[in-house]
Amino acid sequence: MNDVQITAMARKILVRNWMDVSRMRIRAVRGVIHMQGRIAKLTGSADQREGDESGMRKLDEDLRMISGVRGVNYQLENWVCVSTGTWRKLKVKMSEAAQKAIAEGNEVG
Repeated sequence: MNDVQITAMARKILVRNWMDVSRMRIRAVRGVIHMQGRIAKLTGSADQREGDESGMRKLDEDLRMISGVRGVNYQLENWVCVSTGTWRKLKVKMSEAAQKAIAEGNEVG
């Protein structure tokens, strides 16, 4: 699979998991997926929209299973994968207006 196809497959996986791809930049270079931005789900309560550790593990596994993928590089605002392979949610302060917009399902930023 070439990089364009890998990028398309990665986006497909994110959409299948109800992730807001408009908040992320996804691209593949030489078989390595680079993902930047913020993990935000389109469904669930305000607490559930940033995902959970098991969901992040599953997402990582699914991305690495794409044919031709040699690795995944994450630069996320609200999640980090620590050296032990576990995911940790980062505490990011949001303005009241941003929190209200997310709760109402509106665009932020």
